[in-house]
Amino acid sequence: MVLQILTNMRLLRILLAVGALGFIVSHPLLLGWLGAQTPAYAFVLWYVIFFAFITFVGITLLPGRFNIRHAFGLLILWAGMSPVLGWVDNPELSKRITGATVTGVEAGPEETLMTYFWQLFTNDTGTLIFLVYVLTPVLLVFLSIVVLKPGPFRKLFSRVVHI
Repeated sequence: MVLQILTNMRLLRILLAVGALGFIVSHPLLLGWLGAQTPAYAFVLWYVIFFAFITFVGITLLPGRFNIRHAFGLLILWAGMSPVLGWVDNPELSKRITGATVTGVEAGPEETLMTYFWQLFTNDTGTLIFLVYVLTPVLLVFLSIVVLKPGPFRKLFSRVVHI
């Protein structure tokens, strides 16, 4: 089954896109440039990149059935869910609402936990960037495909990616 997934060009393109996206968004030049900008730049850039990624994945998995309207719908869904799902990322509101400073809770975001894990093996910044933003996301997406393929998703995946 793993070999079938790796030889499927649609899925391989998605895995490569996840790795490329991880490489792009963790690149020191981009991060350095964003650090000198207002938060609005990061927000707009994030949504432009996310929209392009959603569109790529949709067109790759559902050729002829996925369109820009679907991408916008998913983008809007994410914009609505992001504050709810990212509640641990808002120390300012936590301070305003509870009067307390957020300390340990900030360790909740995925990339922070991945960084803590990979620091058990290396402290080299370049290696950590690769492990956290490229390798781990590719492996997790691959795992999700393996996990979702059996059971109720089998027919859907078989029709969409022909495996």
